[in-house]
Amino acid sequence: MAQPESVEIFNADASNIEEMRVLAEKFWHESNFQTAGLTIAPDFWKDTVRAHINLPDAAGICASIDGAIVGYVLVYYQTDYTVERIGEMFQFYVKPEYRSTKVARKLVEAAVNQYKEWGCARAYCEASPGIAMRDHLALFRNLWGKYDYQEIGVTLMREF
Repeated sequence: MAQPESVEIFNADASNIEEMRVLAEKFWHESNFQTAGLTIAPDFWKDTVRAHINLPDAAGICASIDGAIVGYVLVYYQTDYTVERIGEMFQFYVKPEYRSTKVARKLVEAAVNQYKEWGCARAYCEASPGIAMRDHLALFRNLWGKYDYQEIGVTLMREF
């Protein structure tokens, strides 16, 4: 796809949650969650995001083109074990037709800027264990790597 002409990046509020939920469901169907027998819970997702989106330690950042949301990143910080704030990415999704465009890069840049604004000492992002396709993982590594993220650790998963 050609680079979109104009991408608007903005902080989401409650009025954006339904449109973001539609994208979250697309992510769920692209992942291996459904084939693993897991049950989608869109109302729970909406309630969770609604409860956190306007808190001072969380942000929903959206990318829109021509008024339609085409991607989002949900980020927050925590201080569970440290005095310093540690940023974490809760979810990151871009519609397939806008991957490898400036949409994804602008969302990552906005997330990094949010972590800096909060004064985070470090931040983590992770690819969902539901993303099993190597090309998607390579895109994820490359994209976040452009913003100085380094691969550390490992995610292990077990089905029950």
